[in-house]
This record gives sequence, C-alpha cells and structure tokens, in this order.
Amino acid sequence: MIASASRASDLAIGGAGARATGVQADACLRLLDRGVAIICLDRLLADNGPGGQRAFHALCDGLANAHDIAALVLKGSTAWRGGDDAGHERAAQRLTDLASILPALPYPIIASISGDTSMIGLRVACVCHFVIAEEEVAISAASEPHASTGTMTGRETERWKAARDLFADRSIAMTAAEAFAARLVDGVVSAGQGASSAVAIAKTLANGPGELIAIAQRQAEMRRTALAA
Repeated sequence: MIASASRASDLAIGGAGARATGVQADACLRLLDRGVAIICLDRLLADNGPGGQRAFHALCDGLANAHDIAALVLKGSTAWRGGDDAGHERAAQRLTDLASILPALPYPIIASISGDTSMIGLRVACVCHFVIAEEEVAISAASEPHASTGTMTGRETERWKAARDLFADRSIAMTAAEAFAARLVDGVVSAGQGASSAVAIAKTLANGPGELIAIAQRQAEMRRTALAA
C-alpha cells in the first residue's frame, strides 16, 4: 500500500492548498486519493533559513484554507525529536507552532511516528486524533528548553496531561508498547509500516463517522488484548 501511496503523492496538491502553500511548501505537503493529504515533517524542518520559515507559514495557511483535504497524515522520523541537531531551536519552535494550529483544522489528523520522540514531538502527536508508532520507537522524557511551555488547548489536553504526569518522575525513555498501554499512542506497527498504516486510517476516516466508530472499537479490542498478555 505504501508504494502506491508514494506514487500518488508525486502529484502536487491542488486547489486552495496549492495556491496558498507555494513551491517549497508543496514539497512537504502532498495530496493522495480520497482527499487524504500527507505532510513530511522531516522535510518541513530541514530548511532552517528564511526560505524554510516562509514555507512553513505558507503551509500553515494552506492547511486552514485547503478545501480538498478530508484527512491529514503527519509522518516523520527525525522530526519527532525536534529535527537534527543543526537548527534545533528553530525546529522545536516550528513544532510548537504546528501543535497550536492543528486543533483548529476541520478534518481528522493522524500521526505516524517512525523515529525516537522527545516531549516536543509528543506535544504535536497529542493534538492528533490518532497516533501510530513503529515498534522500535522510544519516547524520551527529556525536556525541550527551546520550545514554548505555554498551555496547550483543545483535544490535546487529556493526552498531553497524561504524558506529563507519566514522565514527571520518569528518567528513562518509554517504549512504543508502553506508550500504547498508557494510551499515549493508539497503535503500534512493525518498523517501516507507520506511514502506510496512518494513510489507511486516514482514508477510512475520510469516508465518514461510521468508519471512525469501527476503528475505535478495534482499538479497544487491541488494547484489551495487549493488557491481558
């Protein structure tokens, strides 16, 4: 499934999103079929210069004004820990800004975590309706001194509060399985399957609320099975 999704993603996003985001932002945002859009967070954080900052703001505007998006996937590897060491401060701030705008978007958002995650990355994931983590991912308790520590709002609140409580007295990283049991992530998949799994969920959610209920029921059964093991 991921191979076909990649071919579809070669098409630049159309409509209002394309007009708003421009060429640089288009490299980060692609439209798949069924109205599913996917953002590559690694690319979004890669350019630490003024051009990258302009593209980031254009992308944020495009997300709010793109009427052709029915569901959004955020995927990344290094991005979830705040990007690479170079430009970490600016990358952390972009992630904080992204976490602030996502709750206002009028469509479901699915996070695909394919790399180790710091608390700033977890803050972004906490905004999303669904979070999928690959099995080798570790979530670090390390704080991010460059990121804003302001109060987050909307649907992130419960999951983010739970994360802060869990890490308050924890000095070691949490595994993906532990994060699943603690309800910080909604599913754990094999390495390399995060993006394709998130896209599959996004396509299902784009079909309507009935499919959302079915996913929630399957998640509940998965969690009961994991806790009983």
